[in-house]
Amino acid sequence: MTDKKILMVTSECVPFAKTGGLADVVGALPAALKAQNTDVRVIMPLYKKIKDQYASKLTLVRWSMIRMGWRTMYSGLFTLDHGGVTYYFIDNEYYFNHDAIYLDYQFDIERFTFFQRAVLEAVGEPMDFMPDVIHCHDWQTGLIPVLIDAHYRPYGYLADVKTVYTIHNIKYQGIHASDVVADYSDLPWQYINEYGILKDGVTNFMKAGIVYANRVSTVSPSYAQEILTPFYGEGLDAVLRSY
Repeated sequence: MTDKKILMVTSECVPFAKTGGLADVVGALPAALKAQNTDVRVIMPLYKKIKDQYASKLTLVRWSMIRMGWRTMYSGLFTLDHGGVTYYFIDNEYYFNHDAIYLDYQFDIERFTFFQRAVLEAVGEPMDFMPDVIHCHDWQTGLIPVLIDAHYRPYGYLADVKTVYTIHNIKYQGIHASDVVADYSDLPWQYINEYGILKDGVTNFMKAGIVYANRVSTVSPSYAQEILTPFYGEGLDAVLRSY
């Protein structure tokens, strides 16, 4: 019997998609945690490269419609097992059927807001897996803790799920206009302030993860100390020190 159930949410992961060290960490961590008797699963976008390479191994779990402001967008949930780990993939061709992982920065804000909303709609019964911990990685997943707080806990869902937010590269924070992100995320305005997800008047996905997650971590003890300083903290050092 496993001790804990963990769902890792990431924009990239070896061997499926990689631009940097984030993919290596998320690719290695599940196996290490499974060796400690933990049920670890990973969910990420279904990029074109993954769909092309693993089409015969992907299994459709279900599809649903995700609200994005005035839009209603298709979301497919696929799965496959690789190296003893279960992986889930969020499918939407408009957002993810591209050769590159990251595209235009403003469009990426929209793409990964959709991804985070689709992930939370898949947790539990749809994927037949209710995690004890949702482990979020970098700015592309920073809204998940606040989305849980705003859209799920008030209705008694995901009430016992804890969140961990890991900073891999503090330079990239997911910054965009607050009214646009409020539209995409359907977040109430009580979250959209300098005590919540705003930094210097604009939405900051990384700050949202820091403020609303149960725990914040980094990829190494030395990096954790570095980003507490103004020189390396990229404007978030004061927020990090306060938490």
